[in-house]
Formats: sequence, structure tokens, C-alpha cells
Amino acid sequence: MWSIIVTNRACRPWGSNLDRIFIGAGFLDSCPELTRFVYGYWRDKAGGRRLAYREDIEPADLIPALPGIQLVDVMRDTPLEGGIKRGYRFVYRLLGTKEVNVRHGNPVGRPVEEGFFGNDVERFLRNYTRVAETGDVVCDFEEVTVPAGYRVQDVSLFLPLTLDGESVQQILVYSEQSFLR
Repeated sequence: MWSIIVTNRACRPWGSNLDRIFIGAGFLDSCPELTRFVYGYWRDKAGGRRLAYREDIEPADLIPALPGIQLVDVMRDTPLEGGIKRGYRFVYRLLGTKEVNVRHGNPVGRPVEEGFFGNDVERFLRNYTRVAETGDVVCDFEEVTVPAGYRVQDVSLFLPLTLDGESVQQILVYSEQSFLR
């Protein structure tokens, strides 16, 4: 089961002003080949399970995709007084070289909101939160204007990883950008 969340921009094929978010595998026909490769690898490692184990992911298997890989730790905040849950924090554990370059620096060890690549931090935090809470796969297509003034189409695939077999403790993100005219 998958769904599409359409944002306020027109939806067109990959590389041409696409701005939408997919929940589940419905993105496969719209995304670049390397994004499909990363998803297929994750799905194979998950087997019939809802989540793939972090220990099953081998960087050597993902060599073509490594420059666009991010690994993000899911930090569950401790409850406040009265048992009120504060939510999640997402912290960069590692980033591939391409991801460091598009950010003009390496945000490893910092919260996602301090180092994300995109137009809207709240959009990215919603994607991370959905994956952390539900274990859903999310694929976000977003047109981004970079500080130098040119536009790129960013495709970010969010894949849940588990350490304990029950909950999401890390999120594997693969991002790919293409220039727009």
C-alpha cells in the first residue's frame, strides 16, 4: 500500500519540477535508476520484514550510491513530567561525499535541522518522523533553489533501519540531485 502527498507545485516526471512525497513503493516509476537500486537493496535486506537490520547493510554493496548516502540516528526524547512525549531528534551519523558537498560542510553529529538540504526543514522533519513512527518508506521529490541561484531536482529516499528488530533506530537516506533549466 502506498500513497502520494502532492504539495503546492505541479507534478511532472523526474527532473522536471516534480514536487511530491510518496509513502511506500509507489515512487519507483518516477525516480532515477540509482534510487531504485538502493530501494531494491534495502527491500532485499529486509526480506519479508517491515524493517531492515542495520547490521545487514554492507557499504561495499552500495558503492555506486555511497556519495549520496546518509545515515541518521533516531533519538527518542525522554518523556517530560507527567509522561508527555516530546518526540524525536534526528542526528547525522554519516554522509557521503556528494551530500557533504551540497551542504558546503559536514554536519555529522549535528541535528538534521542544522544540516538538511532542501527548502523546508519542517517537511524533512515530517518525513523523518513518519519513518521513525511507522517504519514506512518515504520518497520525497523536491525542487530546490540553491544559494548560488540555480535550481535542482532533489529526490530523497528515507529507509527505516532497526537494531532490535522492533523499532526504527536509524534511517538510511539516499539523495540524488539533477540540474533544472
